[in-house]
Amino acid sequence: MVHLVVAIIAFIGGAFGTFAISLRLTGNQELERLKRVALPLSVVVIILWVIEFATPFVAHHLNGQIGGLTERLFLGSVLLWIGGVSAYLATHVRIAKAASNQTKA
Repeated sequence: MVHLVVAIIAFIGGAFGTFAISLRLTGNQELERLKRVALPLSVVVIILWVIEFATPFVAHHLNGQIGGLTERLFLGSVLLWIGGVSAYLATHVRIAKAASNQTKA
């Protein structure tokens, strides 16, 4: 039961967290570029979350057949969003630091 409660909280946080962060990627050209990819992917995350949580109520007979698949697709999309956004930010932060170091010298 504890696993189920923690999973529900984590799934809700993952789904809506990706969307909320994607909406706030503004301020400069690099973040706007990232937002063009991160926001649509976060919408996919939300759609997969809705499918995951609605299937037991809307199509109970399908839950046993596709429940595991939808859960893995949802988790995979969250991890893809986290990995993609992290890699982009890590790459561009490094470039920005190198550029600022060159201007100081």
